[in-house]
Amino acid sequence: KIWLLDGNLIVPIQIASNHKGKLNTMKDRLPVLFGTGLTVGFLEPAQHLIDVPPGKNYNLFSSPEGSTFLETTPRHPRVVHELDFEGMYGVKENGSTHNHKHPDDSFVTDESFLRRPYLLGREKGSACCVKLEKEYYQDLTDDPEVLKHDYLLMGIGHRRTFRKVRNEDQAEGKEKFDYLSRLYAFVPEAPLDLVANSGMFCFGFPEDEEAEHLPYANATKHFNKMEIYNKVYPSCPTVQRATGITQKVGHQDNIIVSYGVNDCIPRMVELHKQDLAHRMVLPLSREDYAPQLKH
Repeated sequence: KIWLLDGNLIVPIQIASNHKGKLNTMKDRLPVLFGTGLTVGFLEPAQHLIDVPPGKNYNLFSSPEGSTFLETTPRHPRVVHELDFEGMYGVKENGSTHNHKHPDDSFVTDESFLRRPYLLGREKGSACCVKLEKEYYQDLTDDPEVLKHDYLLMGIGHRRTFRKVRNEDQAEGKEKFDYLSRLYAFVPEAPLDLVANSGMFCFGFPEDEEAEHLPYANATKHFNKMEIYNKVYPSCPTVQRATGITQKVGHQDNIIVSYGVNDCIPRMVELHKQDLAHRMVLPLSREDYAPQLKH
């Protein structure tokens, strides 16, 4: 099942193998351009209007019990809605949580010192969620509220820096954005409280080997590099934001994150859960943090 999200409108569709006899639940079938082995169609009811403010960068995820949640902001405040697809408006009665409490960042980076004309935008979701099993964090914390869970759910959020830059046509300057990412983890049961989060970091440019035969990938390495507090970070694109996160099939230790580079090319990186747990729970020394997540 796939959920298409447009503002506060959610449309469920299903992809089914033609030989499994699951086509009767589909309201309308969509044309498949290639192949004959799959059928794609809308489920009944065809759409759900969610009683939340229209927006973007919302995350959908499920609990172990099968409940579905819509996370509209991961932090500052953390806003999560439990959805009920039996009703047209989708949000269960008393199913919304607004939590302003969150753990301290595990490390501090330069954007923490930003003052006008530098501003930080509201935190938004990027990609959610994968399991972070207890084995990866049980030696990093003694918090009983964390350790009582067999696993946490881990996601990636982002925020933008706002800064004025001069140009020839506008003496007062125009706004330019830099994107920063953050790891966060929360308990898998309601009220889905945050228990760990990293400082901000960036996903980097393509490696030289990747860009050698890809002109667009190579071009992205030569412009739009992150600048914060008048410091340029040559390894960080100005625009980089996670768009997907998933468990690597057959490898419990690793996850795969997809992200975009400067609104130009996609990229995927493979990351180890133990490394991610360390970045969320243990403070890192300044020389370790960089603002780039190594993989």
